Parts: sequence; structure tokens; C-alpha cells
Amino acid sequence: MPTPRNTPKTEPVPGAVGFPGDEDYAAGDWRDADAFSAPVVPGAKFEEIGTTVTGVVVDATISAQTDIDGNVRVFDSGEIRQQLVITLQTNEHDDEDDDGLRKIFVKSFMVKPFRNEMKRNKVPGVRPGGELTVTYVADGEVTKKGYSAPKLFEVSYVAP
Repeated sequence: MPTPRNTPKTEPVPGAVGFPGDEDYAAGDWRDADAFSAPVVPGAKFEEIGTTVTGVVVDATISAQTDIDGNVRVFDSGEIRQQLVITLQTNEHDDEDDDGLRKIFVKSFMVKPFRNEMKRNKVPGVRPGGELTVTYVADGEVTKKGYSAPKLFEVSYVAP
């Protein structure tokens, strides 16, 4: 069973048993349904050098990386490429309906500065209530003809 985005998995919970109102009724695990029907949280945009996104960590999950067409990305060995997806509560609001939630996708050239910041803070990783700041600081060198230069980031974290 796939893990829903934005929902940390713990021990599996069985499906509902019986009918609501019955003496033996037991509620089921609604996390998959909730994740399916939840509003989509937009990704933070790092369109130009100097862009900074700061927010309080709401959630963090691991998911498979996908390409622009939605296909799962894999290494040459066939192993699925993973990414850390962090949901932040930010002060960014595109319109009056925008709740300020933004996702940060920790992958590629963001992994090393992210890990270094966790090490500097002597923490295993982000936790709800921590404050995370990610800044697009420069472009790296193009490694393959026809590819764009990779974006380089600085990461700052204050544990809760």
C-alpha cells in the first residue's frame, strides 16, 4: 500500500469493522483517504538567485523522485531515487485563499547542505516546530550537455 504524502506512517491500522453505531464498530485508517482529498500544497519556488523560503516545519516524509512527466526516477542500478519532502508553514500568500503552506523537496544539490546543517545542529533531522530556511545562492556547473546548471542552496535550521 503506498504511503500518502504529508502523512507519517506508524503501525498499520486495520480497516473499519462493522457499522457506525454498532456496539462492535471500530473506526478504520482514514489517512489514505484524507491524503487523497486534502488540498494540494504548492512547492516552494526558487526561480532566481537570492530567493529565500523560511517557515516552521509542519511535516516531513520520504517519497520517490519523479521526472517532469511524473515517471519515478531510478538510479542505474534500478533503485528508486528518494527525496525528503518537508511541509513548512510560511508567511507567503499568493492570494486570500493561500494558507502559506509550502513544500521543500530535499534532493540533488540540496542534500549535502541540508545534512551539514543537521550535523551542525547535532540533530538527526527536522522536527515539527523547527524553523527551516532555504536560500538559492548560486548556480553550479553544467555537468551534461543540454542540461541546466544545478541550483545551489544554503540551509539554516533552528530545532524546536
